[in-house]
Amino acid sequence: MFWQNIKNQIVSFFRSRTWLSRIVVFNCLVWVVLVLADYLTNYFTLKGRGLATLWAENWLCVSDCPAFVMRPWTIISYFFVHTRFLSLLLNMLILAIVGKVFYRYLGGRKFVVTYLACGAVGAFTALLISLLQSPDSKILSGSSAAVMGLFMALATYLPDQNVFFFRNQGKGLKLKYIAYIFVAIDLLSALSANSAIHAANLGGELCGFLMIFLPKKTGGLKLRFSQSNRARGKNPPHRRPMTDEEYNRRRAENERRIDEILDKISKSGYEKLTAEEKEFLFKSSNNGNQ
Repeated sequence: MFWQNIKNQIVSFFRSRTWLSRIVVFNCLVWVVLVLADYLTNYFTLKGRGLATLWAENWLCVSDCPAFVMRPWTIISYFFVHTRFLSLLLNMLILAIVGKVFYRYLGGRKFVVTYLACGAVGAFTALLISLLQSPDSKILSGSSAAVMGLFMALATYLPDQNVFFFRNQGKGLKLKYIAYIFVAIDLLSALSANSAIHAANLGGELCGFLMIFLPKKTGGLKLRFSQSNRARGKNPPHRRPMTDEEYNRRRAENERRIDEILDKISKSGYEKLTAEEKEFLFKSSNNGNQ
């Protein structure tokens, strides 16, 4: 039953055809192509790098500033190239878990923008740190900066959301605390031999934090401004009505969220719901009765 449930979730994930599933599939395909090309060319260096992997590192990954100036597209292409299977597995696993929750709360457009922005800022951060530390060329590949940026953005948006690592756990660990742990690890590891990777992670995490924190502050200012206008007797600004597509998408998202909450109630009971889930269910029931 357990493995069947896992299988159904995986099949449903890849059939969803969202930007999240497409990015995961694309990353995996790039890795498979590089591995097959390495074996087909039957050429390996002393360090175990195949010809295709060497080509990808030279033309698709970020190394040093002079090389980046000649190949500026690497600012995006590098985080779709994984040269180690373990790196691919961990990044895609975290991306699938974090991205699914990110999609639910912030939508696909925000997901794509955050993913690309965090990855790009991570590359610039790694280049800057490499200039300050050492002129040696350090290959930067993999999507860890983009993934960590997404996680930081989600932790900034839902800082008090509990994460349960085991079933029937009484109390989980809040997202903000997990984010603090990741940042601390990257800060301490930035002095190691893989400093470029952890510097990129820090840049991605900072970008993800700012992409949620700054709009939150701006939204708060707008809210207070609109409230002060109503206090003065002025009409609130006109809001553009939703299109049919936007309405149907929002309705489908709400229905999916309600199903997930009801499923959680049936398994763990109402008392296990978070405050945000209880509020969402309460508002949905009131809207349905109107």
